[in-house]
Amino acid sequence: MRRVVDAAYWRLRRRRLPEQIGTGTLVDLVLTRLPQAVRGVVLGWPYLRRPALHFRGRHVRTVGRSKLSVASGVVLGDNVIIDATSASGVRLGPGVTVARGAAILGSGVLAEPGVGVTVGAGTAIGMNDVVWGQGGVTIGARCMLGPNVVLVSENHAHDDPTVPMNRQGGVRAPIVLGDDVWIGANAVVTMGVTIGDGAVVGAGAVVTRDVPARTVVGGVPARVLRDRGPRP
Repeated sequence: MRRVVDAAYWRLRRRRLPEQIGTGTLVDLVLTRLPQAVRGVVLGWPYLRRPALHFRGRHVRTVGRSKLSVASGVVLGDNVIIDATSASGVRLGPGVTVARGAAILGSGVLAEPGVGVTVGAGTAIGMNDVVWGQGGVTIGARCMLGPNVVLVSENHAHDDPTVPMNRQGGVRAPIVLGDDVWIGANAVVTMGVTIGDGAVVGAGAVVTRDVPARTVVGGVPARVLRDRGPRP
């Protein structure tokens, strides 16, 4: 059994299962993933562009499914919301994980469609994260987003105090995360920010400016704390 599960895990996730995982844990994994795979087949047909085994948790809600693209090995946790209504839609690459309660939204409101969201292979979106693609959000491969992370690529105009802010329109700019980026829990990334490959954003940080590659940033607003060193 272990050999079969390990081979399947490698094919979908390109990682090996640790040796210390016992048979009981493997059985629990199989019993969890099998119903998710069935839901993926039965409920995923409106948005699958080609045959792609993916895992869909309970109470997942998908909107704008003609604009949603899901690759093989994607895991959608319980209570995930994906609204792909936008110009480019929402695209989840191979092996992407979207944890329980997360929301990936291509637009803010239907009257003002956004650009959309693209997530690279092997990236993990954390529990209760919000990724809002009004101005466009691109997340690279093998990124890790901790719980309660917020990426918002739009801001409300508020310069005229005589006009309600919800009538002044919005300002949009894309967010771009490179490959191998780690964003800690409760961090916020604002519109127009680019985070370079291999960068680390500390928990609770508010990122308002670009982050150089392979640096560690933290604070409110976020600033560079140290360099992780040159690319190997």
